[in-house]
Amino acid sequence: MGYERQCFEALVMDGKDDLTLDITSAENHYYLVLNDEERKLLAGEGWAKILEHEGLLQID
Repeated sequence: MGYERQCFEALVMDGKDDLTLDITSAENHYYLVLNDEERKLLAGEGWAKILEHEGLLQID
């Protein structure tokens, strides 16, 4: 984990191909399981863009 990502509380290597994210932001909680394509989108756009894409978050 990079120093700029201090918002991470835990990183667990479970050997699975998919990436599981358990995100808490203020009063909102999101649980996402991402495949390779979705991980690339996350890396380029950030987790808020993934939530918007999934219809879980509206960005104005």
